Amino acid sequence: MGVSSFEPVQRLKLAQNTTDGLTYLQCEGSTGPVDLFADVFIGAAGGFWHTHLLPRFSLLKRAQRSQVTLIARDAGDPVAGASIKVAGRRVLTGANGQATLVLRRGSYSASATASGYASASLRFQVH
Repeated sequence: MGVSSFEPVQRLKLAQNTTDGLTYLQCEGSTGPVDLFADVFIGAAGGFWHTHLLPRFSLLKRAQRSQVTLIARDAGDPVAGASIKVAGRRVLTGANGQATLVLRRGSYSASATASGYASASLRFQVH
């Protein structure tokens, strides 16, 4: 399967006070989430830094009046089973990465989680 799009870039900050230099960077993600390893210098001392990165997915909205469809995608592919919370309600995406609900006119914030992914959020209006 080919990639149809790319998800948002994740920007990381090294541990505090690592302004002197990065000497080594390695990533390993063959089984899913990425482990990022770095050697850094702080003054004359060296240090080791590690963080665990989860891939991001996109949360999109499609609306026809009060019927709102929230769509979870990973590089264009559906994310099934994502849990989306909006207006005090929780819905799960189906195999197509979509969940539909009826909302009143107004402003909303949606937050979504899915196993193996960093969370996603979306602010939107219903007209």
